[in-house]
Amino acid sequence: MPSKGNLLFHLSFFKAPSAVCKQIITLQSQFLWGWDHEGRKIAWVGWPKVCNVVKVGGLGIKNIRKFNEALLAKWKWRLGTEEMGVWKEILESRYGSWHDMNTSRTTRKISNWWVNLCKVCDAENHSNWFDNNVRWEIKEGEKARFWEDKWVGDISLKERFPRLYNISMCKESVLSDLGIWENEVCNWNFLWRREMFT
Repeated sequence: MPSKGNLLFHLSFFKAPSAVCKQIITLQSQFLWGWDHEGRKIAWVGWPKVCNVVKVGGLGIKNIRKFNEALLAKWKWRLGTEEMGVWKEILESRYGSWHDMNTSRTTRKISNWWVNLCKVCDAENHSNWFDNNVRWEIKEGEKARFWEDKWVGDISLKERFPRLYNISMCKESVLSDLGIWENEVCNWNFLWRREMFT
């Protein structure tokens, strides 16, 4: 059995196969329900309830699958929040920005690690749980994309105003590209593919 530090490193870097998660859960369960006895143990409470936090009646034992997903999702968090780093530059030059992790479906060769990272955070497999639980701190507006990020309300402006998005010539622009503060008022500068009627 690997040490706690080794296990934590592997869970934070690799998506654990189902068989490995199952084996870890079996070890946890055997320890909980009678580690020093021979034969089959009786599980007096369902495993999901055991994994609940103590406040709601659980024992606070980590759900190994969710723990693994949370540790992998931290890479997306770090890509979005850390300003600099060689590791970040390498990943962005190879795979693009962290914004693209939900929709990135490239044909070029990509590592299994990156594929697993995208699967953990994307909309297809987990109802986009990561993005739905993250809120923007705008500051200078140099990171949040005007159309595609949820910086105003619960849905992106791309989803709220699809017709405007379709005729926009600045689909990838961040807020600081489009808005200029003058006398405490933000003046927006949009470019459209056709003339707008008022």
